[in-house]
Amino acid sequence: MSLIAAGITVIPAQPEAMAAATGSYATWTLNGAAGSMVLPDIDDPATFASSGSNLSLSSGSTVWLSETTPFGAAFGSSRDKPYLVAGISSGAPASIVTYTFDTATPAGTWGFALGDIDADAVTVSATDSQGNAVDVSSWFEGVFNYCGATGTRPATCSGEAGTDVPTWDASTATLTGSGSDTKGASGWFRPRQAIRTLTFEFVALSGFPNYQTWFATEVATPSQSGYYVTVVARTCPTYTDIMANRARNNIMESLEDLGVDSIYPAEGDPPVSPAVEELPATGQGACLPLEDWTFEFGSGLGWYDYGDFGRLSLVFAPNGSVTTKAVTPELDSLGNPTGQSIEGAATMELSQEQFDILQRDGSLTAQGGTESAAMNNRTDLAFGTLRCANDNFNGDNVEYVIFPTNTKHVYCYAYYVDTSPASGQITITKEVDGNADGVSFDFGGNLSFNPGGGFRLNKG
Repeated sequence: MSLIAAGITVIPAQPEAMAAATGSYATWTLNGAAGSMVLPDIDDPATFASSGSNLSLSSGSTVWLSETTPFGAAFGSSRDKPYLVAGISSGAPASIVTYTFDTATPAGTWGFALGDIDADAVTVSATDSQGNAVDVSSWFEGVFNYCGATGTRPATCSGEAGTDVPTWDASTATLTGSGSDTKGASGWFRPRQAIRTLTFEFVALSGFPNYQTWFATEVATPSQSGYYVTVVARTCPTYTDIMANRARNNIMESLEDLGVDSIYPAEGDPPVSPAVEELPATGQGACLPLEDWTFEFGSGLGWYDYGDFGRLSLVFAPNGSVTTKAVTPELDSLGNPTGQSIEGAATMELSQEQFDILQRDGSLTAQGGTESAAMNNRTDLAFGTLRCANDNFNGDNVEYVIFPTNTKHVYCYAYYVDTSPASGQITITKEVDGNADGVSFDFGGNLSFNPGGGFRLNKG
């Protein structure tokens, strides 16, 4: 619906659909070659002005980004949400539209999509609050064609194959169409720095094309944090089928030493992910998905649980749990679906309490099992190791949940052995004569997970 008065066009956003409403779209006001754009959850509007541009607003009733497009998966469907259409004015070499935000924008919580990039190209640029140029190359999230999306297609996509997509050149920050006049070719972006201005320079490759611009922002309710953890559980035939954590030491809580050394770098970047855990070099190819395995979260390291499975660490002050399912969608580092799935896994959005712990002192922790049952009352399994986020150092049953910069989704992987030896107790007695009570003794054998198998009985 559009309201027209005194040459000013105002198109309000329609209410979000109840299903899959993961974000909100911008509202617009257009007056000739200028106007304003308001993003929800960004306090001040952005004004925009064009140079050599033919601008119009569309209501989104005939062209939209469905929830099955990458942009729609991140921010919800844009159906009945307004967007800006820009072309090139007669005689102008290019169309330049610049958005100026009243205050610097937040980073990582909003995005924009450029549609109908086929017989044309758009160069993206931005400046910060000091007027300095910002490197926008890392903003690019991908290309897609909204006419190729599953589900209900926009009416204008009739007869379109939906396969044409543009290409992105990071060196020039330019999204370039194929040169053919098609429909639906699009690309989307998520700004990762605070900016003050955003500029699109549009040029034609052939004919008289135009392009579409959508803006959307994530909207979190008080019960939602927008941060996610995917837990993954695996069972393995033997301990040596499990890759060790980055440190081999006596903090390891497995009953036997593990397999290959960790292939994660010493600094923990990249963080734990399916891309690494599923590599043949991990030696974990024989491990199988474990369904109905509960993980518990807390705020730091608590006490220990003892049993035939040995001593296992527990989280302090439990604040939530999640149980693995047969299959769950795979998410990228920003929490967007990748189109793939993971077996023996589940995703949990952090509660406000968990998010507050994360923000306050970074003490959010995760463990396999629960505070009352570290092995989920399973007597046929034994603990192997736990790797979580980028805190995959020691091989104990509690790990810190740390979100690297510009990350809103992390993984925790837990491994168990499906033939469990029972734990036992070994007593070493030191007898001293005279003044030798201050002497420490070194021992060796297969009882220690330290490199070389050595450990020390300290003086005293």
